[in-house]
Amino acid sequence: MTLLIGLDGEMSDSELDKGAVLIQIGVCDDYGNTFESLIGHDAGWYKTEQASAVHKIPDEDILAAERADVVDRRLYRWLEDRLTEARIRGDHAVLRPFVPVGLNVGGFDMPFVRKFLPESSSLISRRSLDINALCFAFEDAQVTYHGERLTFSKWKEVAKDNAEELLGHSNWHDALYDARAALEAYNFLTGAFRSIDYSPSY
Repeated sequence: MTLLIGLDGEMSDSELDKGAVLIQIGVCDDYGNTFESLIGHDAGWYKTEQASAVHKIPDEDILAAERADVVDRRLYRWLEDRLTEARIRGDHAVLRPFVPVGLNVGGFDMPFVRKFLPESSSLISRRSLDINALCFAFEDAQVTYHGERLTFSKWKEVAKDNAEELLGHSNWHDALYDARAALEAYNFLTGAFRSIDYSPSY
């Protein structure tokens, strides 16, 4: 049994190979459990003004935050607690039982998570459920929604709007908010695909 988790990271820049670092992690499940933490770094970490303008996390907060190894241990324990709950429910968890859900979680977030939170990563699958990939697939398959054939961008917009409405507010580029929104967006998209309104045309 695999377990879905919304997962999002905020980074000091998009390019891991240039020295960008993970500065915030947010994780949630479908049962209302959440984990969020800033990740601290010593002065001199690689960052760009463009990324700073997006995440808006002050440098002094990053300097003061718990370092990655401490956050990694806390997240690992949080994931273990979710496994315990799954076993109580009768779910039989497998190796790397948690499948991350996010906008581009496999290609973007998870490389940072694997580098900075390696212990936690041992419980997270290398498979992922990417919202962007679903939206591309829906466009390619010409799936309709309420009778309208949507583009990739429109599917993404509708999914994000639905998530925002369910969450009751907007706080994009906060890692926990984005993680929760991703899980809601995934649930919406899979629900739309299963609905009677699904009508592919090739």
